[in-house]
Amino acid sequence: MPSSDHCCVPGCTSHCSKRPELSFHVFPSGVEPRQQWLHAIRRDEGPFFSVTANTVVCSTHFGEDDFFQQLGEATEPQAKRCRRLKKGSVLSVFAFRTPPSTARPSKEERLAAGVVRAAKLKTLKDAPKRGESEAEFG
Repeated sequence: MPSSDHCCVPGCTSHCSKRPELSFHVFPSGVEPRQQWLHAIRRDEGPFFSVTANTVVCSTHFGEDDFFQQLGEATEPQAKRCRRLKKGSVLSVFAFRTPPSTARPSKEERLAAGVVRAAKLKTLKDAPKRGESEAEFG
């Protein structure tokens, strides 16, 4: 059963007792915002996961612009734990979102690379072996 002190995002290990500087946020009650959050974390409700009143997401998955500005004096950990999300905020920061430079090559690129490798192997296979002359090979 999900706990209100552990982030439900796959791969996230944030826990309120381990990271007191984080804030934890319950899922929105509206159907559309809830679906946006589920889509963003790449999860579907079913037999292995369901959103309850205790299901939360930690603040590391939101941008700084998603929070209201803090007013008044507060210690840093306390200020973070009391942060409020702006209406309509959707999660956008994840470890599973890889930058384009490290993304897997497209299928076409992988196929093209395979054709090039195959051509190189054929060339190497057909090349004269050490000690053979080109006339003997020919």
